[in-house]
Amino acid sequence: MAETTAETKKEAPKRMGRPSVIADAIPQFVESVRTVEDGYEDLWQREWDERISGKALSTRSAYVSRYRTAIKEALGDRHPALAFIKVLESRDEPLRTAPDRRSNAGRKPTRREAIETFVQQVQALDKERQAIIKAGKKTQKQADYLYRRQLAKLWKAITDDWRGRIESTTVLANTSLFRNALREAKLADEDTLSVVVAPKDIQQAVSKTYRDSVIEQHNELIAVPHWRDLVDTARDALPKTDASWSKLEEAATEIAAKAQRGELVRYGVALGLLTGRRPYEVFCQGAIAPMPLMFDQQNHVAGRGYETWRVLFSGQSKTRGREGTQFETSFAIPVLAPAKEIVLAWTVLRMSEDGQIWRQMSNEEFKNDLLRLPNTLFRDIRTEMFAPLWPAPALDDSKNATEGKRLTANNLRALYAEIADQFFRPKSKSKAAFFAEVLGHTEKDIETATAYMKYYLPDQKTAGPTKRVKGRLAHKQAERLEKLGLSHDPD
Repeated sequence: MAETTAETKKEAPKRMGRPSVIADAIPQFVESVRTVEDGYEDLWQREWDERISGKALSTRSAYVSRYRTAIKEALGDRHPALAFIKVLESRDEPLRTAPDRRSNAGRKPTRREAIETFVQQVQALDKERQAIIKAGKKTQKQADYLYRRQLAKLWKAITDDWRGRIESTTVLANTSLFRNALREAKLADEDTLSVVVAPKDIQQAVSKTYRDSVIEQHNELIAVPHWRDLVDTARDALPKTDASWSKLEEAATEIAAKAQRGELVRYGVALGLLTGRRPYEVFCQGAIAPMPLMFDQQNHVAGRGYETWRVLFSGQSKTRGREGTQFETSFAIPVLAPAKEIVLAWTVLRMSEDGQIWRQMSNEEFKNDLLRLPNTLFRDIRTEMFAPLWPAPALDDSKNATEGKRLTANNLRALYAEIADQFFRPKSKSKAAFFAEVLGHTEKDIETATAYMKYYLPDQKTAGPTKRVKGRLAHKQAERLEKLGLSHDPD
């Protein structure tokens, strides 16, 4: 009998339960956090909508705890993503566009579904607007007024639903997603975008929190002792040629025909630091051109030629077309390597086979191609190039210091602005105004510009384009710089 019992136990089937979905999702989320450079709030909101929001309250809390524990174990208990990984809703409902709308599964729609529904509603309103104009029932002005009034009701229902349920910063992030969806649907006319904006009181609340954070950040600037080596590393990564300006495009064509994907990404990473432009601007949207050497009354420089340390840039992103920004305009930017090297590398990117594809991509498509898992080529190359020289984190770092010591595109952009400030800012211009100018922000948007003031160069005592500082950056080309008549004040 004992023998039979033992045999029965041995042959007893193992318990077959449904595999844990959340157990598989958490490691994937951790890797996503490890990969992205910012947008943790949006990342968590998406994870929340897809995996957690429909669960019971106790289950949601337990899941959030597991996510937070996984992030701490993998990335440290000071990682900035932890500030956003929390229970988001005060009631057991995902985001919805209207009070009584339900999906076919009997649940409120997720954010993605809400956006799709909203776009469909706006499309219907727009078609109705066009129809009554065509039928002669209303003038253009009258039809536009009715359209804005009906759209405002729809949008208010959505924003009212968000109030008290999600954080103010999430409201802004969600608003951007709705606006981007309207753009993709070709509905981004002035009437539409003037209505689909975050409520003013929420904007003001976020702005106050942002200002407080910037003030705190300015009290603990981060030293970057190896900034020269970072610039040299980026410059060494660029393609090389002895061609003159007139033959530069021909040289770029030859290099582009042979360039592999990894080489092109390396050029792009280097250009990000040397020009201060965002990855999407470097690889997809932006354009660089030589800056003609203008007549300088003081130095009597005129005629043909191009400036050595400035180029013309167009294709500024993330301006939302705001008045006063450099949206859809060309403007001069200082560069941290000779302009010919910058123009060559940029042209190679555009002429390459991969570059032609990148140029056609939307921001989301580009992120999925180069910046998000499982595609880590961009991050791997940037880490290889810059991580050994980047400020190292310390256990006692504050939140701002921890964020500033992350190797991200935004932080490289901030370092570019700090270096450019040391070399090229006229003494008649404030640092904040100079940052706003070279980064393409509005002339009045000093607040955003100051958010990039994260670093200082320990071997530099004063800012301004002095001959001594320019000589250090230019190395062997200091004499060439003076001959071209770029503005600088003698020691």
